[in-house]
Amino acid sequence: MKTRFVLPFFLVQFLLIPVIVNAQIHKGDWNGKLKIGILKMSLALHLNDENKCTLDSPDQGAFNIKGNVIYNKEDSLAFAIESVGASFSGRVHEGGKIHGIFKQNGVSLPLVLEPTKREVNRPQTPSFPLPYKTKEIEFSSDNTDYQFKGILSYPVPNVESLSAVPLVVLVSGSGLQNWDEEVFGHKPFLVIADYLAQNGVASFRYNDRGYGQDVKLEREPTTYDFAEDAEAAVRAVRSLNEFGSIGILGHSEGASIGFILASKGEIDFLISMAGIGVKGDSALCEQCNAINKLQGIDRKISVAEYRAQPEISASRWLETFCDYDPLKDIRNAKCPVFAINGEKDLQVLCNVNLNGIKANLPDNKYSLVKSYSNHNHLMQHCNTGMPSEYYQIEETISGEVLTDIANWIFGIVKKNN
Repeated sequence: MKTRFVLPFFLVQFLLIPVIVNAQIHKGDWNGKLKIGILKMSLALHLNDENKCTLDSPDQGAFNIKGNVIYNKEDSLAFAIESVGASFSGRVHEGGKIHGIFKQNGVSLPLVLEPTKREVNRPQTPSFPLPYKTKEIEFSSDNTDYQFKGILSYPVPNVESLSAVPLVVLVSGSGLQNWDEEVFGHKPFLVIADYLAQNGVASFRYNDRGYGQDVKLEREPTTYDFAEDAEAAVRAVRSLNEFGSIGILGHSEGASIGFILASKGEIDFLISMAGIGVKGDSALCEQCNAINKLQGIDRKISVAEYRAQPEISASRWLETFCDYDPLKDIRNAKCPVFAINGEKDLQVLCNVNLNGIKANLPDNKYSLVKSYSNHNHLMQHCNTGMPSEYYQIEETISGEVLTDIANWIFGIVKKNN
């Protein structure tokens, strides 16, 4: 899952760099490390056959950042990642490594890229044929011309009527996500949908606005825009008149979106997975300090220092997220809530955020708050919780978490019936 992540010394800044099309020579996957003071930051470059590339910064939890190849020759390579104001140019040395300079925000750093082969094992990713039904559904949202596409997964023929089957709309975290919330070969939403369908729960997952279509959005969407999209998704599946209770499972920013809809009475239940329980700027500041501490940086930054960075106001999404305080929506949630966080989550710190949710949830005998030891932001079992581990871990999502989600849904559905 590709959540937005901001660290000191590596902040986004828009920069236009011309793109020159050349035939591809270098292809595939490349890894390197930037040294910024005492900090070493891993980068992964992925080159395709269309003079395009993507860049991952695993230590920051930033993945699939789209870029363009400027030139790709037998003896040299250059690319630009315009959305973060970054560029690289280098020459091929003996051994096939590319030695060059990575530039961002006026800072130039040496970077050596080495070819690598990505071999991943994702045992939880389902294979065909699937023991349940799926179908593609399109819907629209009032606040954008983008036509959304999603996948409905539902169990058959083990149920007499779908009207008794609860349905969960899966809402992704921040950043441009496909309907599987895919990151580093993991497909968390596909795994969740598969598990739920095989255990009697339907689901609907959809591509974020702008994903997979050649459209230019008029302005950068915010959490509130994404909440309107999620509301449109809920209404789309509700209009089918085929299922029972309809709720949301929101991951990271998707959990905040779930609380927004829960406060409006639009859903029957909510699963908040790795959601924030404090104001956005506080959550992001805690995130930065926790990562820095684990990487040996002793200095803590304050919320005021975090907000003073010019990159905050330069991003409509980031400024809105920093301003968003979830407490009002949490306090006004009109449905049962199952709030879960991983105790080793370094992107949404468990103690701060889960305690914030627990302290402000309305009294509801069906609501439940639970933390999971040795789980990270993706709800994987982990060692450190660092985003750089996501790729290395074969598990996509903890089996314990999947079981608890399904059991909780059936628990509230049976009690309400």
